[in-house]
Amino acid sequence: MKDDLKTKVQLIQEIEQLRDRINKLETVSNSNSGMKKPSDQNHLDQMEITDSKKAEEALAYKTMMLDNILRTATDVAIATTDMDLIITYYNPMAEHIFGYTAEEVIGKTVMEIHMKESVSSDRLERAIDIVRQTGEYKYSLVQETDNGPRHLNSRVSSILNS
Repeated sequence: MKDDLKTKVQLIQEIEQLRDRINKLETVSNSNSGMKKPSDQNHLDQMEITDSKKAEEALAYKTMMLDNILRTATDVAIATTDMDLIITYYNPMAEHIFGYTAEEVIGKTVMEIHMKESVSSDRLERAIDIVRQTGEYKYSLVQETDNGPRHLNSRVSSILNS
């Protein structure tokens, strides 16, 4: 489990690095696009295009790997948000545990879902403050189901761009 988390964090970091590299290559390519180029410059441009395509392919591969890891995590519910706490990802186990489909929650704020579940806004604000200060918030809850109570240990972590 810890290795999976490390792998996810590493993949996210690699994706961000590849995006930065693609952006730099595109900036160089765009700044050179209006100039007449000698043949050496044309060769350099071809190398930049090749590097850009390789970076795009690597980014697509890393993105696919990360998506597969997140979707196939069978023992952990994973939901992600953007900086405004709008839900951007919700894996199948989150659907199973929390009873909402991804389509129902993606694009909604965490606050909207917590209001539906009658979670106190003070509790959410306290959790957000703790995550900002320490990087994570741990909590336990008991969920009543048709098969009896389900005990959940949860952790909210922040993964930010460096």
